[in-house]
Amino acid sequence: REVTTRSIATRVEAAVPAGEHVTLRGGARAGLDDYDVADTGAEAGGQSPEGSYLSSTIRSRTDLAIDAWTDASLRPSRKLEVVPGLRAALYASDGATAVAVEPRLSARFQVSPRVALLHALGVAYQPPTFVAALPGFQIAGLRRGLQRAVQASYGVEVLLASRTTATATVYRQMFSNMSDALGNRSSSLSGYERRAEARSEGVATGLELSVRRSLTQALGGIVSYTLSTSTRRVGNDTFPSAYDRRHVLSAALSNAL
Repeated sequence: REVTTRSIATRVEAAVPAGEHVTLRGGARAGLDDYDVADTGAEAGGQSPEGSYLSSTIRSRTDLAIDAWTDASLRPSRKLEVVPGLRAALYASDGATAVAVEPRLSARFQVSPRVALLHALGVAYQPPTFVAALPGFQIAGLRRGLQRAVQASYGVEVLLASRTTATATVYRQMFSNMSDALGNRSSSLSGYERRAEARSEGVATGLELSVRRSLTQALGGIVSYTLSTSTRRVGNDTFPSAYDRRHVLSAALSNAL
């Protein structure tokens, strides 16, 4: 099939001081994607079940996404910053609509000149997704609702030297109504279409350790290590996610010549 995509998007953001210890921020975005699908007949005959299913999900449609967000940076003292926020979004696609309301809260406690405690909690939604972004491809659609994640993290940040910090963070993420064609490896699901259409729940828990030096320095970068586990559940069947990576080590360096 031949897919022609037309897209238009706009966004606006603003930040306004509302006193010595308060800053209000906000923004809005809107995006419109139009997909025109023409059947060339090239895939007729000889398609695998996976290919036949994928082709059936690519159809002409118009997708609309509108969202607005706001938060407030509250600094009642030099040692405390609290940031409550809220995001609201409207999605429309293929005759279906969905609304998301996402509250979030973060805080930073400066317990000493070199040590700070970091806390964050929030809810996030997004439309159904596939392993890779394909033009015009939409798995499951909005009629079965949005994917949801509840995320929480707690960390400690230590200033080691000028412009160099070390951070240790523990996190937990809980997912529901997930479209996860690759990750749904449940033994109760047979056939590619059932795995692709099934909605799952999941949990990811981990510890991240990192050391970073500001990129504005002559030598800067970050080294991080993550120990984590990620599971999925479909019905009564619980299994490791296809994205489960117990150990991840990454590094990036910059050098000003």
